[in-house]
Amino acid sequence: MNNGQYHYYAPTPNDSPYSDVNIFRCETNAYRRLKAKGFCKRGVIPDFYGAIECIDPREWGPHLDMFLDDRWPPNAVLIEYIADMHQMDLSTFSKSRLASLRAILGDIHDAKVLHDDVYPRNMMVVPGQPDRILWIDFDSAQTFPENEPLTSRQQQWMVTEIQRMDYFVNDLVCSRWILTKYGY
Repeated sequence: MNNGQYHYYAPTPNDSPYSDVNIFRCETNAYRRLKAKGFCKRGVIPDFYGAIECIDPREWGPHLDMFLDDRWPPNAVLIEYIADMHQMDLSTFSKSRLASLRAILGDIHDAKVLHDDVYPRNMMVVPGQPDRILWIDFDSAQTFPENEPLTSRQQQWMVTEIQRMDYFVNDLVCSRWILTKYGY
C-alpha cells in the first residue's frame, strides 16, 4: 500500500476560479469516482483504499513531524503499492501500450474526470505484468458533476488534454523510429 500525504495550501488570488486547487480533494474525488466506475478493478489506476482526514501529526511522530508547524492537519490518500512500476518511455514503449493509455484517458474523460497532469511521469507500465498499463497521480484532477453536461470550458480542457496525450504519443513514436533507423 502506498499513501500520499498532503500539506494544505489555501487558494491564492492567482488560482483559477474554475478549477479546484486542493490536491487532497482533487485526488480523493477522482479516485472515488473512478473506483465506483470500475477503473481500479480493471487495474488501469491503482486501487483506492480510502482517505484519512485531519491526522494529528503529534500522534504519529516522528513520521509526520514535517506537518507539526502546518496551520491545518494533514490528510492522506491510501492507494495500492505496485512493485516495479515504470513510467512510459523508450525502454517500455510499444504502440499497443500507448494506444491503451490513450483509450484509458478517453474512458477517464467519459467518467467526467479530467486528469490534468498528462505527462509521461504519470503513464505507467508494470514490466512483470506485460499487459498492465495505468495512469497515476490524480492530485490535479478535476471531477465534474455526473448529472450535468460539461461546460464549454470543461469540454475544451478535455480536448486539450487529449491533444497533449497525442503529442506525447507522436513524439515517442518518432523518437523510437529515429533510434531504430540510426541504430542508437
